[in-house]
Amino acid sequence: MLSYVEAAGTKVMVLEELGDEPGREAELLGCTVLKHKVSKAGWMSAERRERAMAMEWTYSHPAPQYRQDRLGQLMTWWVADYVARRHADVEWIRSTVRSPSLGKLARERDGWQKVREADDETFAWVHLIQREPRQLDALRTLVATPTGLFGDSTGARRV
Repeated sequence: MLSYVEAAGTKVMVLEELGDEPGREAELLGCTVLKHKVSKAGWMSAERRERAMAMEWTYSHPAPQYRQDRLGQLMTWWVADYVARRHADVEWIRSTVRSPSLGKLARERDGWQKVREADDETFAWVHLIQREPRQLDALRTLVATPTGLFGDSTGARRV
């Protein structure tokens, strides 16, 4: 199940596997935070003036049995599609990645572009990446709900 909750311009998206047996709890498979404001660290003043949203604090379950599911890729696609459909004025989805190998994977598999390497607020070396929002109509075949994936209601959304 994919769900999200929005408050104060921040959307938290959660991807979980529902318990298939009575008494079995859902297992967290992934989560990410989508914010209307991008951190200033590392971004040039001209880039900060562009309309962008930030995808931050992304986590996907590290267990080998979930690698083939490409949970990070699914969450990236969902965010790209969501922003394209709901925030047509947004030009970029931006993120920072600390791991060079994760940054490479995001570029090669998930459609991110490397902007540059820079220091963040904690003076750690990070890779600044961005991608354009894009509607992915085929995503509807991967994720579905009884009320539809892209309804206009607010609050928790099951996908």
